[in-house]
Amino acid sequence: MKIAILSLILCMAFVTMCTEQPIVEKAPVDHIKQQLGKMAPVTLTADLSYLPAEEVHVIKLLVKASQIMDELFMLQVNEQNPDILKSLKSSTEPDAQAYVDFFKMMFGPWDRLDEDRPFINSKPKPAGVAFYPEDMTAEEFHNWIANHPEEQTLFESNFSVIRRKGEKLYAISYSEYYKDRLTKAADLLKQASKLTSD
Repeated sequence: MKIAILSLILCMAFVTMCTEQPIVEKAPVDHIKQQLGKMAPVTLTADLSYLPAEEVHVIKLLVKASQIMDELFMLQVNEQNPDILKSLKSSTEPDAQAYVDFFKMMFGPWDRLDEDRPFINSKPKPAGVAFYPEDMTAEEFHNWIANHPEEQTLFESNFSVIRRKGEKLYAISYSEYYKDRLTKAADLLKQASKLTSD
């Protein structure tokens, strides 16, 4: 009996480990390098020596805020992106950095240079990316609004996401759904505004 229970626990642990892997397959690294070769790296530089110290600090705050917006865009493309990127960065494979670089350029696992074909895993890019439930059809969306006209404004807003709970669809404004990151970005912008003299 003990052996049977132990075997069951081990099997459950194995299944859990498998289902938690954010990456199960990748495109050949030669393809990734070929795609990277289509883009020319550009280093942006600027002479900031003539700026007062407070304005240099303002620029740094603005850059930090923009990095948060990059994180938000990653989430809007695919909510699994942070886990996939973390897995890519932790890889010890010789060509791991190529995958990291291309993933960051594409803001996700779909190749924007090749009709959004997946290069990480095999899941096709959802039509509504992470703004809508992956299994929601346009017909379902319009039917929901037709049956719940009081929710139309928020459902059709350019600044809301649609989520599903059981059989119910509901809309959440960006300001609420992405509240933590937006609050951090707003705080940085407020700090920057206090430092500017005009």
